[in-house]
Amino acid sequence: MANIANYQRQEQGTMVRNAQRFNIILSSVIGSVASSFLLTPFEVVSTEMQCATMLARPLPSTLAITRLVFQKFGPKVLYMAAVPQLLKHLISAAVFAYILTRKAAIVN
Repeated sequence: MANIANYQRQEQGTMVRNAQRFNIILSSVIGSVASSFLLTPFEVVSTEMQCATMLARPLPSTLAITRLVFQKFGPKVLYMAAVPQLLKHLISAAVFAYILTRKAAIVN
């Protein structure tokens, strides 16, 4: 009887650990998607500012650059680099979740 109870406890522990790993992976993916869509417009504006300094033009403010990009190219350009940003954040989230779950597996 004791062997059956121990086996059931081990199975429950495995299911809980798997659920925790899934939660870690899911939360890292959701966080990376949210961060990539929130940060992409800032990346576009910072790239535009870097190009302005390389061309030796006078550096306007961040708000002026944002307004200029929005008026010149429209709102779509602010999310033009969303896919590469999303891939970058998803890869880093996947590596982080893998390392975190591997460390948790070693500890347990």
